[in-house]
Amino acid sequence: MTNKLFISAAALALVACARTEPIPDDALDNVEPPAPVALDEDDAATAPQLTPGMRWEIDEAANAALYGADRASPALSIRCDEDERALVLTRYFPTVPSGAGTMTLTGGGAIASVPVSAEQNEGRPGGRLTATLDMGDLANSVGTVFRSGEVINVSVTGAEPVVLMGGSEVSMILDACLGTADNSVTEEVYDAETAADEA
Repeated sequence: MTNKLFISAAALALVACARTEPIPDDALDNVEPPAPVALDEDDAATAPQLTPGMRWEIDEAANAALYGADRASPALSIRCDEDERALVLTRYFPTVPSGAGTMTLTGGGAIASVPVSAEQNEGRPGGRLTATLDMGDLANSVGTVFRSGEVINVSVTGAEPVVLMGGSEVSMILDACLGTADNSVTEEVYDAETAADEA
């Protein structure tokens, strides 16, 4: 019985010590807010950096948006081939790439991987990797990346990636080729009878 009384008294003492008084309304008036946390060097180093010295330009004659230091030597182009009803994505290089491969575009949580083939540049040194995409899911996935409003990484095996932002120039080409973001163009298919009627 004595032990039980001792334990109860000890418990009451602990409860009494744990009791807190209410905080006055003006107690926080002079408290300084914590200073903002600065981005440390490691985080800054891993943040995506845009490829320097490059910008978007429109080549109206080619119905294309060019991304590079100048329109004569772009690093990347997006073209709408209205005759072939295709979106043409091209990555340019100082030398002619070998063989075929894959171009991967990521941005805003979206990703598109498209097959590319190597070609020699026309009218200037070097070469390019080109993807010609018919209207459909693959072309629309490229449009989704460029319309994300986020930093975009364009990479191919064996080359430095191009890091960029989409712009109004590329949006014009995408809208012309794919339709607006809310109304993507789908490929029209005519059967032989419809084609004969139209003729």
